[in-house]
Amino acid sequence: AVVLTVTDDGVGILPKADRSRRGGGLANLRSRAEQCAGTLTVETPAEGGTRIEWRVPLPRD
Repeated sequence: AVVLTVTDDGVGILPKADRSRRGGGLANLRSRAEQCAGTLTVETPAEGGTRIEWRVPLPRD
């Protein structure tokens, strides 16, 4: 699998209403992962910030 993890120490994920005004970045990442039979997870760690993990399986020959 290909796994990309991005972690920041900011204020965390915006409320859903605010995200829609800023474009569809997370929705786009999720859609692209699902097109490749993968997943996108978004977490807010206890210490704050945001952790995003984008995971897709590698194609098999």
